[in-house]
Amino acid sequence: MKKSNYVAVIQIRMGSKRLKKKSLAYIGNYKIIDWVIRRTKISKSLDDIILATTNKPEDKIFKKYAKKYKIKIFFGSERNVLKRYCDVARKYSVKNIVRICADNPFISPDFINKLISFYKRNKCDLAFNHVSKRKYNFKCINGFGAEIFSTKMLNEISLKTKNKNDLEHVTKYFYRKNFFKIKPVPIKKIYSFPKINLDVDTKKNLLFLNSLIKKNNIKIYSKSEKIAKSARNVKI
Repeated sequence: MKKSNYVAVIQIRMGSKRLKKKSLAYIGNYKIIDWVIRRTKISKSLDDIILATTNKPEDKIFKKYAKKYKIKIFFGSERNVLKRYCDVARKYSVKNIVRICADNPFISPDFINKLISFYKRNKCDLAFNHVSKRKYNFKCINGFGAEIFSTKMLNEISLKTKNKNDLEHVTKYFYRKNFFKIKPVPIKKIYSFPKINLDVDTKKNLLFLNSLIKKNNIKIYSKSEKIAKSARNVKI
């Protein structure tokens, strides 16, 4: 099988702890899963998109979304998410993984494109533009971006750690150790608001995002600049 150089792996499951079945919750007229996939598909830098879910019966529902959007799907370990990533990369011959969380409905195709472009031009083990990280003096609205790293590096990590947090959170080992070369992707000033969170982890987050799109006429394909400007002014 020919290797796919840059593949988005969307990590998704029904059994989230704080907000059950959140991927099927609505933001406006669309479910969160629809927002994530549709916005990711706009990126011109990706070779493929894969839903990476668990082997649990309740997660079989995502098969219909993979079929609907003509993307791939993989069913793997529920608790060992690191292994799930390694397995999906092996099955589909993925060279570099763009890790996208399914609770980021406003994932930005522009952020994805810039992430991949930066990674190509800079020697690093991991590049990111998804969340603020004080260690790297990087301040950013949470929810627009992603992380990128090689499958080769991920396979090496999977052989080195049995730590529960590393297995569950995939890239935690990268940040926990000091010997990896990690670089943040430069962003525009408009996105430098680390206190703004566009993730969906709780019902309160869901209410905030619904209020945001209703008050500012945000659509599923709205630009991240518009969303960022709107998010700075919304209060609920």
